[in-house]
Parts: sequence; C-alpha cells; structure tokens
Amino acid sequence: VDNMKISSGSGLTTALKELEECGFIRKYNNYKFQKTNPIYQMIDPFTLFAYEFLLNGKVYSWMEYLNTPGYYSWRGYSFEILCLNHISKIKEVLGISGVISKEYSFFESYKDKGAQIDLIIDRNDDVINICEIKCSNTEYEVDKDYETDLLNKIDVFRNVTKTKKALRLTMITNEGLAHNKYSDIIMNEINFSEIIK
Repeated sequence: VDNMKISSGSGLTTALKELEECGFIRKYNNYKFQKTNPIYQMIDPFTLFAYEFLLNGKVYSWMEYLNTPGYYSWRGYSFEILCLNHISKIKEVLGISGVISKEYSFFESYKDKGAQIDLIIDRNDDVINICEIKCSNTEYEVDKDYETDLLNKIDVFRNVTKTKKALRLTMITNEGLAHNKYSDIIMNEINFSEIIK
C-alpha cells in the first residue's frame, strides 16, 4: 500500500475483496502470521501474461524470449500459480479431499538459514503437506544440493512453527519426478497431468 501510494481503508478493502471473489487475486497468510498481515497474490493467468509481456514491453518476439532465463523464471512462476488454482484437485490426488485443511505459504529466516515453501496444506488430521512445485522440461531430478535445501526447509519450518504435526514432503511437477538416491525424502509425488484429468 505504501509503495503504491494507495490509502488504506474501506475502498481498498472492498476492491481487494472483489478482485479475490472474481479470481484475479488470492489472499493468503504466511504460516507464522496466520491471522495478521495477509498477502495478496495475482493469480489470473491472462492478467499475469499481459502484465509480464504486454504492459511492460519486455518482450517483442516470443521466439527470442523462449529458452531465456527470464522465460524459465516466468514459466516456473506461472506453473506455481496454476497449481495454487487447483488446490482442491491436489488434495483429491493426495486422497485427502474429505480432510479439512488450510493453505499457507511460508518464508522465514532462522539462525542464518532462510526457507521458502511454495504451498503448505495444514490438515485437521495432524498432518502437514510441505509442497514443492517444480516445472522442468524433463522429469525433475533431486540432487544432493536440493536434498540439503529440502531438509533445511523442513528443519526451519519445524523450529519456527513448533508444530507437532507429521510433515509430509510433497513434490508437484509437470513432467514427473526422477527417482534416485536423493529423491527418497519425497513422501508424495504429483504429476500435474493427474490434477487436470
């Protein structure tokens, strides 16, 4: 609000609520601040595309943009938004459609170790799905560095939240997960093709 020079108040609250109801944005919280400091994220695919490519004038030729670092960054973020727009289907694939849950994100620094988690499904059956969302050209491969990063995320989440719930590391990909000695820490895997059946 301060950065955008918009005054807070009922007008802003009404506008945000209407945008949320129409599916242009989503309101969510950092797990640590479940009742305060909501975060608003644009989730409408066309608006995201228009903002990234048309309004900012970043891209004059799609073919020139394809396979650039900016393209892969945009593609990864777009895939994350796509998944966040299908949480009910993700729960269905996990076999927990009937379980009441709340969804959050998580970002925190803890003892010089930062951690960001794409999606947290906090379930009423004393389980939390820690979801990583990855988009790649082939099966996503967990290597030693990424395994270390995942273990750090779980460690930071557990220490910061003090949760006693069971944590299930869940990977959501567009091309599936490559199985190797580092992927054993993934307890649930979801291919996006299962979500859009």
